[in-house]
Amino acid sequence: MRFKDYKIDEFLEDLSSSSPSPGGGSVAGLVAALSGSLNSMVYSLTVNKKSFESLDGETKKTVLDFKEASGKFIKKSMELMELDREYFNKLMDCYKLPKDSDEEKKIRSAAIVQGTVKAMKAPLELAKECYNFYDNIDVAVKYGNRMLISDAGCAAILLHAAIKSAIVNVKVTAYCPNTANGIANPIAAPTPSAVASIFKETAKTVAIIPPKIAFGG
Repeated sequence: MRFKDYKIDEFLEDLSSSSPSPGGGSVAGLVAALSGSLNSMVYSLTVNKKSFESLDGETKKTVLDFKEASGKFIKKSMELMELDREYFNKLMDCYKLPKDSDEEKKIRSAAIVQGTVKAMKAPLELAKECYNFYDNIDVAVKYGNRMLISDAGCAAILLHAAIKSAIVNVKVTAYCPNTANGIANPIAAPTPSAVASIFKETAKTVAIIPPKIAFGG
């Protein structure tokens, strides 16, 4: 069953089970989608209201464009949530490959490395998508309904949590024991700098948003 077809209690039960997936990567995608949904609510309760109608034409277009982008972010987060589970399950299948002969060990090791590369893609892409979404929340804070400013703040906090969760999954996947018989992991070296850069910039953005929320921009 796809995540979009779950009821909330069904997802929580599945998440709590002994099954290794869904796990942290999928939860990161869900948290990102919740952030986008809260942000979209701000837009939905702003557009066509009195404060919105008082804006100039160019600003209205900006708000509408960002509202649309917020909806796309929700959809993308859900797609990455699903993709994370798919790639993780495929990686687990690689570990189940036979390893009785040297040839089987070589095939298994190569499959694990390839599976590891794929398993990193979804959470790393999610972290990047989330980082770029901060600009959208900023627009919601600036032009959104003042009564919903706390919801935009919650969206920012959830977005930061989604990035942190995604990065943890990238790091764990990158440094799991996935080498054997001299086959090197081709992604371990560049990964730390890539995720550190995203997290550093994200942390600065989160530090800026709370004052805007508290003082109205």
